[in-house]
Amino acid sequence: MPVGKNLSAEEKARRWQLWHEGKSHHEIARTLDITPVSVFLFLRNHGGIEPRIRARSLRHLSLEERESISRALSSGVSYRTIATELGRSVSTISREVARNGGRIHYRAARADKQAWKHGHRPKCCRLVEFAKLQRLVRKN
Repeated sequence: MPVGKNLSAEEKARRWQLWHEGKSHHEIARTLDITPVSVFLFLRNHGGIEPRIRARSLRHLSLEERESISRALSSGVSYRTIATELGRSVSTISREVARNGGRIHYRAARADKQAWKHGHRPKCCRLVEFAKLQRLVRKN
């Protein structure tokens, strides 16, 4: 069995599906051709609770908007004009550009990747953090 196998999105979804069906770590590992320990550690790190799928808020800039900003900047368009075209505040455009390299070094793909990375809250599941809560849940 591969130790460091990277699972595809379908395999990750299947892992949660098997867990919800009540399959054991060993059954899940056998089905996905991975080690039982990797299944156990993964589930322990998530407290056995499937995290919700991340979705971008409509309030945040999209990749398409960032690409528009990048093209406009390379054409020498002002922040005010860019903001008007996108229906955004001038300060939103200004902060976005300043945060991601300024007028000269701004790149849409890199800015979007950074925004997605920074938007992720590295928050652990409560059941993993608190042993007392784990015991309480197990009792019931």
